[in-house]
Amino acid sequence: MENLEIEYKRKETVSPEDFRDLLTTAIEGGSNYWYLLPDLVECNKWHEERGISISGVPIVDRIFNYVWDGDGSVPIVDGTESSDDEAWVISRDTVRDGFTRLANYYHEEWDQIKAGTWDADVADVWFQLTVIGTVQFG
Repeated sequence: MENLEIEYKRKETVSPEDFRDLLTTAIEGGSNYWYLLPDLVECNKWHEERGISISGVPIVDRIFNYVWDGDGSVPIVDGTESSDDEAWVISRDTVRDGFTRLANYYHEEWDQIKAGTWDADVADVWFQLTVIGTVQFG
């Protein structure tokens, strides 16, 4: 008799800290070889409307607050030399989808995130799954 392969889904919880840590690592190094942040106007405006000064606040923290707390979306563009000026966004929905794709199809990376043993490569995989929907670079 041969083994039977099955696929299953499980319900997992992702904390704001998981999102912030992966976003920070991706934006500050793990993914900066393929993306650009062209426009933070709406993100900055959201902060200012709430009386939150953006002076001295790192970009990644502004993006995190806007996406996680403000349910906003931030444009991300392909910054590679072979770019077709392709554009995507990071939003609460794409963050959820990125973590879901990671948990369902990238088990090793998912396990590393849940164990707190991930690195910049894992953050890059997560960021690509979140922004593009697939791993396209690296």
